[in-house]
Amino acid sequence: MAFQDFAILSERRRNERKEKVRKRIILGVLSSILLVCVIGAGIFLVVKKTDPDDNNNNNNTHKKSPSTTTNAKVENYLKIVKTICNSVEYKTKCEGPLSKVVENDTKLAQPKELLRVSIKLAEEEINKAFNKTSSMKFESEMEKGAYEDCKQLIDDAREEIGFSISEVSKNDLKKLSTRTPELNNWLSAVISYHQTCIDGFPDGELKSGLKNLLQDPQEFVSNSLAIVKELSSVLSTIQPSAVRHLLSAKNDRFPTWIGVEDRRMLKAADDKPTPNVTVAKDGSGNFKTISEALAAIPQTYTGRVNWAGHKVINKDEASKFTVGSFLNGTWINGRGVPAQMGFYY
Repeated sequence: MAFQDFAILSERRRNERKEKVRKRIILGVLSSILLVCVIGAGIFLVVKKTDPDDNNNNNNTHKKSPSTTTNAKVENYLKIVKTICNSVEYKTKCEGPLSKVVENDTKLAQPKELLRVSIKLAEEEINKAFNKTSSMKFESEMEKGAYEDCKQLIDDAREEIGFSISEVSKNDLKKLSTRTPELNNWLSAVISYHQTCIDGFPDGELKSGLKNLLQDPQEFVSNSLAIVKELSSVLSTIQPSAVRHLLSAKNDRFPTWIGVEDRRMLKAADDKPTPNVTVAKDGSGNFKTISEALAAIPQTYTGRVNWAGHKVINKDEASKFTVGSFLNGTWINGRGVPAQMGFYY
């Protein structure tokens, strides 16, 4: 029995040793597989690091750096917008719209272009406001008459805005400083037209609604006026010669509202235009009255008439007689009151 028990014990030990060997083999195989995986991963990372595509990605990363530079430039341009808008009363209607324009096109981040865009925005607001007036309901003949006057006034405002945009567009910043009086006249006239339009309506909901409707356009125009003043102030400090030239013209017989270029034109004695028509009461001219001269002039005629005295005429007729600052100038008619103009010699 003892020998048999010993044999069983020996068999058990052999089995245990075999099990240990088997476990060691399994662990060895697993360790080898794990080691191969680690080595493979390392090789993959090394290859990936030196992959040409990765180099291209790195290059692309470097290529993106100009966008950072562009963003920095845009930030600088936005600072210009803030500086330009610093003098205006309605800053949200200046910084916001102008900043948006500059972000879309950085070429517009110049004082002259910002002024032009500001006036253009005012024009767009005027057009939007005027289009909304077509849905207004009128309860009296007075309101209908006021609206007809208002349509003419808004049309005149559009014309003045058009003059302003054209003047800013065709002149560089240096020359634009000499056109400041004209810009002030035109833009101020737009505000006057709007206010005259509002004042023509009797008190009530219609008048209040129209006032609210024209508020945005007036604020945009007010901002444009402030920008004109700011640019004029800056330019006057860096162009003293132009200022001295204007001041030296005080004693040249011309009114102060006539600009430098117009003074030069009027003082050119050897280049005076020959009048096509002369009006004289004594019969020595082509006509005795202004009305006769106007009737004889073709509608498409763009010349000038040499005349004396004064007569109440409309704006289209007035353009045939005017020079200096009155050329393409401002005419505020008011409700039912025609413009009066004239020169005395």
